[in-house]
Amino acid sequence: MRNQMSLPPVHHGAAFWRFRWPLRTLIASITVLLFAALDLGQFCFDRVAIVHNGEWWRLITSHLVHSNTSHLFWDVITFAAVSAYLERKQPDLVVPAWLLGMVSVNLLLLSPLSDLSYYCGLSGMLFTPLTLAVIIYQRGTSGLIGWLPMLVCATKLLWELLRTQTLLVNTDWQAYPESHAAGVIGGLFVYLCVRLKKPPTLNAHQLA
Repeated sequence: MRNQMSLPPVHHGAAFWRFRWPLRTLIASITVLLFAALDLGQFCFDRVAIVHNGEWWRLITSHLVHSNTSHLFWDVITFAAVSAYLERKQPDLVVPAWLLGMVSVNLLLLSPLSDLSYYCGLSGMLFTPLTLAVIIYQRGTSGLIGWLPMLVCATKLLWELLRTQTLLVNTDWQAYPESHAAGVIGGLFVYLCVRLKKPPTLNAHQLA
């Protein structure tokens, strides 16, 4: 008589539910896409409106609106990819990285170092999670390949600062790569805070 083997039940779509979906990144990316339908002039960074009229919400919404479709496309694609990676590796850092990226760029825009009257786009603040992502990748990947993303990002940023224009992205407004540098400073600040808080023996997933 043949042995009756008990087979485990088949759960269709189990892999789908086991996958750690980057929900915060998805929600943030969808929010940015929804802002594309809004009036750019009402939500962009406007120095006069913020300083003299108290329209402080522009310090948040200015990072969510874009000058054209190309600007929106490249910013959202890069933001989603970088944030999803960071959310998978260090989920507790992704939202603080976004917020500090906004703060870093806003401080630059409001400071005497900037003469811009108007600003929009994700590209400045996304350099904060991007900086954290390339550091995590470098520390978790041995050899030259681990340094490659960092070298590419550093080369791109240096080229943009020297040429005073952005690479790949076509925007209807004046390019402002200095905001990218502000985002990098924000990312380095988060990294240093984590290093000071955590013991030096942590692994790469903990920004050792």
